[in-house]
Amino acid sequence: MNKKILTLSAAILVVACSSGKKPDYVVTDFSVKNKPIWIESISKFEKKKDNENDEYKYFKSESESIDKRLCEKSAIANTNIEVAAEINTEVYNMYNGLSEVQREEILVSNDKKEETKNLVRSKLSGVELRDSYWEKRKYKAELGAANDKDVYYCYQLARVKRDTHDKIINEMINKKIKDIKDENLKESVKKVVETNADNADIDIDIK
Repeated sequence: MNKKILTLSAAILVVACSSGKKPDYVVTDFSVKNKPIWIESISKFEKKKDNENDEYKYFKSESESIDKRLCEKSAIANTNIEVAAEINTEVYNMYNGLSEVQREEILVSNDKKEETKNLVRSKLSGVELRDSYWEKRKYKAELGAANDKDVYYCYQLARVKRDTHDKIINEMINKKIKDIKDENLKESVKKVVETNADNADIDIDIK
């Protein structure tokens, strides 16, 4: 255990130096010695994956609790919620480039924000759990924490078929565009969406 603490403390020190921010805790235990790269950056993880990654989109969920078992279960339970939230964010990012007036007109006139979340949940399937990691953190007031406490922090890596991911976004985008009455606005939205989808490597088929 002492060796673990020393190893993780050294790792935390490196991160703190590189980020300029000192952590207010020390890690006293962990599931694996080397913290998985996907915890820090999903994009870096995907770039290091082999060709199998081309078929999948990866997501990360997390949780914390004083109880390790509950922490791990919560991280798993949060997976679908996190995937749905991420996809919903990606959809709204497709409209980046429109003016504020145009964005508001689309989002307010359609009033679909809650509906799009429900659509994601209804269409989301085939979420696979791929990896997990937990660590026990000892927060210390002397390091800047609000109070001394021991907490488990858990992470879960999941993936969804890229076809499924893109299909959901397609449905949500096309549903919104279909409701736009102004033809000029509709054409502007289509162009912006196509550009953003291409930049994000998302297969969009606007009808």
